[in-house]
Amino acid sequence: DRLNPIKDDIFDYYGVKKNFVLKKIFCVDLISRAIWLGPIAYWVEALSFAWSVKKYLKNSSGLIYTRELSNITFPPSQQQVVYEAHNLPKKPNRIYSYWLKKVARLITITMGLKSDFIALGFPAERIFVASDAVDLKIFSVSDSKMDCRKRLSLSLDKKIVLYTGHLYDWKGADTLLAAAKLLPECLVVFVGGTGADIVDFKRKAQDQNVKNVLIVGHRPVGEMPFYLCAVDVLV
Repeated sequence: DRLNPIKDDIFDYYGVKKNFVLKKIFCVDLISRAIWLGPIAYWVEALSFAWSVKKYLKNSSGLIYTRELSNITFPPSQQQVVYEAHNLPKKPNRIYSYWLKKVARLITITMGLKSDFIALGFPAERIFVASDAVDLKIFSVSDSKMDCRKRLSLSLDKKIVLYTGHLYDWKGADTLLAAAKLLPECLVVFVGGTGADIVDFKRKAQDQNVKNVLIVGHRPVGEMPFYLCAVDVLV
């Protein structure tokens, strides 16, 4: 029961093959409805979803593949758990260590992360490294730069600088926003960000009186090759 601004078919939106079935199960979404509760909102949602996972998988066999260890707070006894880890807490607490003991296999996205888990005591033979990757064929666009700009209703006569990704300060989005003011002859385009972050980022642009930016928000995966091919500089 997560509030989600994406109303398109999820397979089409992300360009994913329809070779599996989606099943929605209950959770209490306070993150979207009462973010002011902070960590409480997260834990209410995480624990309610974890309980639903346990109920849904009752008396079934198979495998749980997850990117959130909180999903196995109440682990069903019949399932093996595979955890895809993208990071490791600097100081894993008792709860994290408890969850990790329930994991049968670990997937990490880098060799360095694998080494970190080994140092933590997780058996090396139960870790598989699957690095992030991209299908380059998706980005082989035959359209010209101008055709791509027309397709996306972008300026035809300005130099365009493009950033795609989340609008987090630590990713440098705020720095690029400030730099845009020094490039009045260019249009700086930002693609990505969550609903709340987009609102906040537009407010920052207004407060800093940066007028040569275009903040278009999250876009379907299928549009991204055309954005990348429509511009002069990628950041």
